[in-house]
Amino acid sequence: MIYSNLILHPPHRFNDGVSQITFFQTFIYSLLIFNPPFIIMAKVLVSLVGAQSAPNVNFINEQKKLGVIDRFLFISSRESEDEGKNYSQATIKACKITDNFTILQSDANSFDGTSKFLEGLEFSDDDVFIINLTGGTKMMALGCWLFFTQEKFANKTEIYYLPLGKNEYDQIYPENKTKTLTENISVKDYLIGYNLKVLSTSEPLKSQEETEKMMKNILDNNNETTHNLMEELRKNRGINKNNKNKKLEISNLVGLSEYVESIEFLCEDEGKLSGKEIKYITGGCFEEWVYYQVKTFFETNNSAFDIAFSVNIEQFAQNDFDVIFIHQNKIYVIECKTFISDAILKETTIYKSGSLQSKFGLSVKSLLFTLSDLRNQQGNLKPALEKRAKAEKVILADKNDLWEKTSFENFINTII
Repeated sequence: MIYSNLILHPPHRFNDGVSQITFFQTFIYSLLIFNPPFIIMAKVLVSLVGAQSAPNVNFINEQKKLGVIDRFLFISSRESEDEGKNYSQATIKACKITDNFTILQSDANSFDGTSKFLEGLEFSDDDVFIINLTGGTKMMALGCWLFFTQEKFANKTEIYYLPLGKNEYDQIYPENKTKTLTENISVKDYLIGYNLKVLSTSEPLKSQEETEKMMKNILDNNNETTHNLMEELRKNRGINKNNKNKKLEISNLVGLSEYVESIEFLCEDEGKLSGKEIKYITGGCFEEWVYYQVKTFFETNNSAFDIAFSVNIEQFAQNDFDVIFIHQNKIYVIECKTFISDAILKETTIYKSGSLQSKFGLSVKSLLFTLSDLRNQQGNLKPALEKRAKAEKVILADKNDLWEKTSFENFINTII
């Protein structure tokens, strides 16, 4: 291919807000990008770009699976590319597109501007077009529709729309039909599509069988004395931060030896706990249990999904995300708190979970799991917690929802 991977900006704007291009630019664009002389026919996938990347990533991956895409055209705007947003490049990276792509920056608020900008480009008479109108603004979508439904593109254009958070997409031109997405986006690619850099993920410390046994023992030893002991033990989570071989002598913490014995925890180094083991005992066990429960649920039901454990994201440097999973191309972020007071839960943790939605896209579901009992005497979620959770769009689940296998399955079925 002789055309380059470019970002094309309109050179200037007139007072009416319509993007204008010069004859010289039209000539250069045509030579370099859309009309190489030796290309007989190309399948061009056109994506409108905005803040919601998931529909574009899903659709591009689906179309790549269905057949070869020769060129990728991203119609974006300055609002979607400036100030470090770079939504087009994020989508390109998530879809592993390495060449044959072009990014156009049109006027996000003018359908006439988008249409006229496209008029300035020349395509081969044999090119065919697959258009995804889901992203961008309504004005961009109208302009794109206006351009690609012209008579000269008859029988060469298909236009699609993807509803957010659904495992399907709709063809809306030249006929109406609904199709099923066969490609399930991975957690990593979803996050990349939103300009989130995954620094690391982890594997569980213990097996599912060990974790199931440990969870039962932890719940059997759930009392105020244990809670106080766990608060003291948490202070040692970073014990090997500066010395990876440093461990905590179990005998140095009053009551710890008896507790480790009561929950039947087997230390790698007898009489000592590593930083990872301390994290496991003070909450990591619950996180791993949730990971295994979600994974088993989808595997048992033979459902397409992807799951990641202890996800460290550069833009959230202060904390890992306990469990993230994707089902039917919708992302779920789970925060796990083994035991927590109502006050801390209401004022801090719920807010933190709710704030994730500004980074993960509109279709994200934020969940907060705890083994505390959040119910009142009537068996309902306490009103203050329920009110705060609804305000932050966070789904709360306590031990009544989670601990019994049937309860956990029923709960998951209500949220997916």
